[in-house]
Amino acid sequence: MTRSDVIRFALHGETGLPVDTGVPIAPYTTLKIGGPADFFMKAPNGESLGRILTTAENLALPVLVLGGGSNVVVSDRGFRGLAIKVETPTNLRNRGTVIYEDGQEVLIEVEPGCQFARWVSEYRAAGPGSQPNGAAALYSETHRANSRVN
Repeated sequence: MTRSDVIRFALHGETGLPVDTGVPIAPYTTLKIGGPADFFMKAPNGESLGRILTTAENLALPVLVLGGGSNVVVSDRGFRGLAIKVETPTNLRNRGTVIYEDGQEVLIEVEPGCQFARWVSEYRAAGPGSQPNGAAALYSETHRANSRVN
């Protein structure tokens, strides 16, 4: 069994999801450039994404996570590792929850694939009280982000 076979077997066995090889990344980016990934999977939800990431970490496999495909440039030579396309139904793309706000900071949790700029715009447009001193402004001078995969 080759290392490639072991990786495919482990990824599929731990997630139950299909594992493809040699899939071009270009169709999954807004610039439409990027060569093939050694391994390619689609994560239909956050739980699946968590299982994929945990398995990839256990295999010491480099990972490229693709959401909407913007802000990503991949060489025409491709990606030596696992590319994961996060698939989120359209009705979840703007789903987010404000976890904490104190007038200075806002902590939000959003679903995978959330269109963040649109979510912030809708949040700020909700009216007075929903804009704690503009802390949710995208492109603000100071930006801190924490991510968590359940």
